[in-house]
Amino acid sequence: MESEVITMSAHCSKLSPLLPIREKQNFGDYLKELYPIYEKEIAEENFTFHGKPVKVFNELNFNLQHQTFEHLTTKGDKNRLYNSKRCERLSWIKDILKNVCSGCGDYRVFPDSKWKKTNRKRYIIWCVKEKYVIVLEEREKEVYIITAYCLLYKSKEEQLEKEYKKTLK
Repeated sequence: MESEVITMSAHCSKLSPLLPIREKQNFGDYLKELYPIYEKEIAEENFTFHGKPVKVFNELNFNLQHQTFEHLTTKGDKNRLYNSKRCERLSWIKDILKNVCSGCGDYRVFPDSKWKKTNRKRYIIWCVKEKYVIVLEEREKEVYIITAYCLLYKSKEEQLEKEYKKTLK
């Protein structure tokens, strides 16, 4: 059974403006404009999470771009496809990791209890209002940005809500 599709909310004033593709701009040129933004606002920034520095995977993909950039701008498991909603919200990662959302009732941070693939702990940072999620993975000395995405289906939103409520008990 297909889950109900979520409608994106109104833009939160605490978050940076969206970075939409311009009319008649090809996606390759759009990505070339986004990559320096990613480098400056995310890869070169000094964020911390739980007292540890937040890092990106800087191994290069076939486009000579960081693997983390690819995971922040694409969706899918094996055959990743560039996704305009993820691309437009790239600057939100900086905002959220700089804690512009702290104190907001729509901001949630909790361990990802469903992540069992390694002995590493993953965390979900969820902006409920914007239906936007950042996934971080804690290592021994650092925390890595794994991905960020928009919630597209009501079932995923319900799953996150259920998981979040478990952490409150």
